[in-house]
Amino acid sequence: MGNTTTTDEKVLLERLRADCDVAFHNWAAQVRVLQSVRSGDPPDKGAIEQARRWADGAAALYRAKRNLFVEFLMRSQEAAGDVPAPSANGNGADPATAVPKDRTRQVEKLARQIWEESGRPSGTAENDWFQAESILKTRR
Repeated sequence: MGNTTTTDEKVLLERLRADCDVAFHNWAAQVRVLQSVRSGDPPDKGAIEQARRWADGAAALYRAKRNLFVEFLMRSQEAAGDVPAPSANGNGADPATAVPKDRTRQVEKLARQIWEESGRPSGTAENDWFQAESILKTRR
């Protein structure tokens, strides 16, 4: 985030990181509950459905917290000059019409941040890439 990061930005970054971590751990706990309920003999379909809804809700909350955290990181890096802003690539061109290499680097860097903040899970590269593209598109 460069030397221009203020104390307030650092505090906010840590708060967003902590919120993301709490949401991730809550999601993981809900998945464990779902797995436990599914292993019951005989399976209780009502309990399984309830546990699935809780796990889905926890997953949605985690994704929202993660997106806020990643958005803040991207804005901070842009402000520090570490990443070209999506609205310009240094020569005033729109990123949609800019050199694809610049856009690809932006998506790659953001996808990697998403992957790292998700705990580096295996098998998520394609979803992380699509999510990074989506985030960058909404910022134009």
